[in-house]
Amino acid sequence: MKHYFINQNSLNTRKTNAAEKLGLKGYYTLSVFIGALLLLSVGCSQTPIEAENTDTINTSAEFGGFTASDEQPAFGSPEFAAIETEAAGVEVVDAIAAQPEVVSMEADPEARSYVVRVQWGKLEFDSTITVATDWSGSMTINRGAEVVRRKIHFEDGQDELLPRTDRRLIEWISKTTVHNDGLLVEVFNPRRPDSVQFDTTVIVVTDTSVVNGDTVLTDRKDITVDTTVFDSPLTMTFATGPLTVSFTGSELMALDTIIYVQDSCAVLIQSTRVDRKVCPKGYLAGKWGVTADGAQVFRGVWMTKRGTVDGHLKGHWGVNDDGRRMFWGKWISNNGRFEGFLRGGWAPRLNDNASDTARRHAGGAFRGEIFSSDRAPIGFLKGHYMSSEIPSEHVGGRFAGKWKLRCGDRMTDDDGGHAGRTLGDDEF
Repeated sequence: MKHYFINQNSLNTRKTNAAEKLGLKGYYTLSVFIGALLLLSVGCSQTPIEAENTDTINTSAEFGGFTASDEQPAFGSPEFAAIETEAAGVEVVDAIAAQPEVVSMEADPEARSYVVRVQWGKLEFDSTITVATDWSGSMTINRGAEVVRRKIHFEDGQDELLPRTDRRLIEWISKTTVHNDGLLVEVFNPRRPDSVQFDTTVIVVTDTSVVNGDTVLTDRKDITVDTTVFDSPLTMTFATGPLTVSFTGSELMALDTIIYVQDSCAVLIQSTRVDRKVCPKGYLAGKWGVTADGAQVFRGVWMTKRGTVDGHLKGHWGVNDDGRRMFWGKWISNNGRFEGFLRGGWAPRLNDNASDTARRHAGGAFRGEIFSSDRAPIGFLKGHYMSSEIPSEHVGGRFAGKWKLRCGDRMTDDDGGHAGRTLGDDEF
């Protein structure tokens, strides 16, 4: 169960399933949507892929006008360098990771771990903000260990990750105005109890024997024994001035939520479980909005589960000939090799109890599938967008999401699902 302790009366956070997040009920459900994509991929398998023209928004072609050709790294555009800095952040060498207890947890095949990506502040850049919000706070867990992998948007001289002294505590100083800060943290949850309390009462142990019909004390010793073992479920707590919220280990397996607080500030929390035997998965983030000439586009970075940039994506979004809200895109590796087509749906999603400003910037959610060069579905992606409605030379909106590739036709228990169950796009 989630626990929210929030100092704003207007905040009302609720967790919904993937279909509710998208608001797609009424024109197609997830099963219909994926089924239609599968039928389309089969029915059009003999049709040549259309010529690519990424300068023209194409809302009627199968993959929006993109082709399976290789590209220059980062699509040959310098704008992706800035997106990498903003979305992926910088790597952190956390001294806690070298502690013997943490090394042991990371190597333990029975331990679970989760990668948690948290951003706080203005999820959409807002140049009108002049008053800073103090987000100084902490991330704590009740068992196991947490290791900081990356810092996002931390500014020298203003934001600081405080020295680590406890493997279950991360603390920082952070203030935001027009933008946001964030961290990417790996949480280790050992299966074996890692917290033991020793009984301080001395226990007297005696050995006796019978001599000539009398019981005689033959030995005596005082020992302290391990009487109480705490084996409680994992709980992670994010605590700042504007927001305190807690999640259990089961929620961290596939968390994807935005919590709005005052003045349209928000906290984006996404997490994924890291397994020993796991389908490839990770994060994606970048810009989502409208260009100066009115084109609705997105540009972003493709990241591994630990936040390292592993490629780039670009595409456009709009309404197709059938009146459905759709997006189309292309994913390439760091060296420009084609990796997959992207296609799916998007929809606005408002917080009914947020302020007027928050409602204007609430954005929405997207979800879809990843396709190979021969149109075969190979994975899923989903996330949130905060779109700027004002056309600009530099797209002002943002998006953040997660991706996962298929591992054969079915999941295993190690993937966080159930043996024999077909992989779904809400399983990551």
